[in-house]
Amino acid sequence: GQFNVSDIVSSRSGMSVEDYFLHMKRNLDKITYMVDKLADEFIIPEGSRLDLVEFVRDYCEHHTCSSVSYSIKPYLSKTLEENPIFNNLLVPITSDWMTQVFDNICANAVKHGFTDDTRSDYSIRIDLLPWKFENGDVGVCISIANNGAPLSSTVVSEKIYTWGVSSNGTGIGAYEVKGIIEAAGGSVDFESNPDEKSGYCVKYKLMLPLIRL
Repeated sequence: GQFNVSDIVSSRSGMSVEDYFLHMKRNLDKITYMVDKLADEFIIPEGSRLDLVEFVRDYCEHHTCSSVSYSIKPYLSKTLEENPIFNNLLVPITSDWMTQVFDNICANAVKHGFTDDTRSDYSIRIDLLPWKFENGDVGVCISIANNGAPLSSTVVSEKIYTWGVSSNGTGIGAYEVKGIIEAAGGSVDFESNPDEKSGYCVKYKLMLPLIRL
């Protein structure tokens, strides 16, 4: 027999032939994207260096989002400003890779945190803080926090970095963040605290070593 695009193929969902094929296409596009990303290697070119303060200020100034309105602001710890050891915040990563990291974290905030259409006060705060690694090396911590909804209590925070783990999306964003930062010699931590008094209850912490001049 023949089908018309408007024919209903599921009485339960009310899905038409056209809806069904669009649904299949979206899923195929998602699978294609995930397979492409599966082959990605997080390689930081030797000799890469990024002026972190300049990058963060530039990113905050030019970052835009078409789907949700929110502010994004940089903050520099007084400890960094006052300590000569932090005069040059150079980290071993490229601007492109760091942009990917920031874009992924902001996209996750929009998708999973900024979900209340009645709110107009959504914000992302980026703090640069001093950090010391377990081996004693001095580094910097990039704290990227948002004041959206906290992580669902049903989600184990450690699993957000697992490739393909997502109830609504590709589940690649946090996986890429971790892979890129670790390729640059750093580490990533994630916190979700619904009782955070500042309101910034979801936070990524990116710890990176500093390049000594």
